[in-house]
Amino acid sequence: MNYVCLSPLLPGLAATLLLLILGGCQISEEHGYRLHQLESPAAPGSGQSNLAAKSSGEVYLSWIEPGLEHEHALKHAVLEPGAIKWGKAVTFVEGDNWFVNWADFPSLLPLKNNLLAVHWLEQVPGEWYAYHVSIAFKNVQPDSTLSEAIRPHFDDSPTEHGFVSMVPLQDDRILAVWLDGRNMTGAHESGEMTLRSAEVSTSGKILNSRVIDGRVCECCQTSAAQIGASTIIAYRDRSDGEIRDISLSRYYNGQWSEPQVAHEDNWHFMGCPVNGPVLTSSGDHGGLAWYTGSGEEAVANYVHLNESLDDISNPIRIDDGNPLGRVDAVMQQDGTAWVSWVEKTEDGAENRLRRIDKDGSTGESITLHPLSPERQSGFPRMAISDDRIIITWIETGEEDLVKTGFVELY
Repeated sequence: MNYVCLSPLLPGLAATLLLLILGGCQISEEHGYRLHQLESPAAPGSGQSNLAAKSSGEVYLSWIEPGLEHEHALKHAVLEPGAIKWGKAVTFVEGDNWFVNWADFPSLLPLKNNLLAVHWLEQVPGEWYAYHVSIAFKNVQPDSTLSEAIRPHFDDSPTEHGFVSMVPLQDDRILAVWLDGRNMTGAHESGEMTLRSAEVSTSGKILNSRVIDGRVCECCQTSAAQIGASTIIAYRDRSDGEIRDISLSRYYNGQWSEPQVAHEDNWHFMGCPVNGPVLTSSGDHGGLAWYTGSGEEAVANYVHLNESLDDISNPIRIDDGNPLGRVDAVMQQDGTAWVSWVEKTEDGAENRLRRIDKDGSTGESITLHPLSPERQSGFPRMAISDDRIIITWIETGEEDLVKTGFVELY
């Protein structure tokens, strides 16, 4: 097992000597990859962190923390290309009626024309697992105001609407995909959870509302990515026989393709594992990572994808034998993927990282940082910027705290 120190940014030899003096940490054998910790811009009590990167290299960190005037505040900060310090934390929006959950967390999407799209969840009064999606737009300038919130699903039923994925379509609109419980008489009681989408314009219009799948797993994250000229969505499906494998669908010219199973794991599970898939892409290159509990042991897998989804590679196992899942993935321009997952250990859990080359060969497992195996630690997230992978996770304690760091790629 190769532990990777949370080291300060020092030149290679000096950093190595200091680490040996201070504690004898072992550096991963694979090219010396290690996690450099960044000072968190978040306050104590923060959580639900997420990352998104612009093509120009800026990385946006979003998170929820206690608000100044309201119960919760959704904030963000920017890490400029090559920087070793986050910019000033900026509040997007505050509220007293939010649904705040370890697995269903807000997202931020950088757009062209210096715009940002953001989503959060608002709870239905008197109901626990009943909440609605809110999407708004904002200019990147810190003093700009947030647009009026848009509800992409129209539906006001007291059921679950969440696990949102957003991708840019054109200069003036995004594609939003979410789990929608409008066919359920009460959250998690009866009826079917559906997967739906809509195009949302920056002017507040809702276009091309679609049902992608009429029966899906109730509370696993969705994931979307642009591969070539198409948007691909990945989600955990649910068959009539309670098989909960990962399915894919392709959005092109305003229409979704018939969903197809990414790989027949045949995971029979009488409930939701709360462990969704992740898509990653760069140009025409794409990839999918996911967790499954089928077979004699749990497995975290990765496959290469193309735009048409007609040539899905054989699964590549990425874990070290005892995964808890909570996968994420990023991709370099040449199609090299970096996949993270949470691995259970004797002392708790660790967030780990592995390289997957285009030919399917894999690098060593790299241990990034310790992590609580409990739900409160959430889902570690990654973004890629030039030759760095930016990482965020939740450090649990008396007051949880959003943590961040980066790994330099060679």
